[in-house]
Amino acid sequence: MPKYAVLDPELTLGLPPDVTAMTGMDALCHAVEAYTNDKYNSDTERELCRKAVRLIYENLLKVYENGSDIEARQKMQQAAFYAGRHLQEEESDMFMRSAMQSADCMERLMDWQWRFFFLM
Repeated sequence: MPKYAVLDPELTLGLPPDVTAMTGMDALCHAVEAYTNDKYNSDTERELCRKAVRLIYENLLKVYENGSDIEARQKMQQAAFYAGRHLQEEESDMFMRSAMQSADCMERLMDWQWRFFFLM
């Protein structure tokens, strides 16, 4: 794990809404994937995954609808950090498996994502 992580929500202020939605859904996939991975994650990591899902649930639609909501963007960065921690813990072969599972998760969630964000 790195000793420091820079989470600066101002760097994300120019993102278009569709990129914001897709990266938020990617963080959600990582959180769910990490939560269900019994081999590489501790109870602490699972708790961080629960926090990530909660933060995404509470803030993704906010930043999609109002890209200048700096507080919601900061919470989304925190959620993505929590969700992605497990990628540092896994062995290299598990990293590839994680990427494949994430792609599968994204494919399954895309239909839900488009309905949720664009057809409301």
